[in-house]
Amino acid sequence: MELHEAIGSARVKARILALNGKVREALSTMPHVRLRTPKDPALSSGITAFEVDGMSPDEVLKKLRTQRVIASTSPYTPTYARLSFGIANSEADVERGIAAVRGLRTTRRT
Repeated sequence: MELHEAIGSARVKARILALNGKVREALSTMPHVRLRTPKDPALSSGITAFEVDGMSPDEVLKKLRTQRVIASTSPYTPTYARLSFGIANSEADVERGIAAVRGLRTTRRT
């Protein structure tokens, strides 16, 4: 709480939106990824949901973990893989997450 108070809630929010916006923008350009979170910051927040062609959400999580990228799945049906970057994350963390998803290419579903 002290960190949030020192930085200010507006700056914390802006940072979280910027980091996760960068993720959404990058994932939206990957042909093997289907972005499920809107790119519009007015319609999204700090969680980015997505699918990887040919992989279940659990498979995505397992493969990302091998690259030290922590992800989760949505708790509802249908479920999606999710990335979420917060105030404690660096630009390098975001780039590592993007690169890891980029590396998850499989045979494209038809």
